Amino acid sequence: MIRERGWETFAAYHDELAAGVVVEYLCRNDCPAQVIGSPGVTPAPAVHVLVPGELLHRARWLWAQAELTEAELNFLATGNLPGE
Repeated sequence: MIRERGWETFAAYHDELAAGVVVEYLCRNDCPAQVIGSPGVTPAPAVHVLVPGELLHRARWLWAQAELTEAELNFLATGNLPGE
């Protein structure tokens, strides 16, 4: 688990765009978040969304409440846009 100054990993993605969507959503809902890392060529996700450790449970709850379309969830999971 990546930890930086009390921040803990909330999620990991393959690219900064997907991670940025999550960070934006969490921040708009009063849960500080940041992106750390950079995309790599390995199959493992290399971009992490971090939240303060004491807000990890809140971040999970907020993300579970997010109303995302199937296409949006697919993009976040795979990085592929519809039709690719």
